[in-house]
Amino acid sequence: MVAAIDAAYMCVDGYQIARDEKRRQREAGVFIEGLQYGEVKASAFATALSWCQPQPGESFIDLGSGTGSRQRFEMRVALRLAAHA
Repeated sequence: MVAAIDAAYMCVDGYQIARDEKRRQREAGVFIEGLQYGEVKASAFATALSWCQPQPGESFIDLGSGTGSRQRFEMRVALRLAAHA
């Protein structure tokens, strides 16, 4: 399943999409810092998740959007956790 999602987004550069959109918004005078779309790097997401100290039986619901990089990371973590349960 993770491989299929990886393949679907292989050619999508979410970081470049975010940079281009921020540039376009700045040029249009509508850029507001912190309110624009941007990809979250796996390392930053892992740090934020560690602050939550997730426990067995708890749920995490991702309501975000984007290229799916965070979701693929989450799936790998969940599969690893399930393998060690």
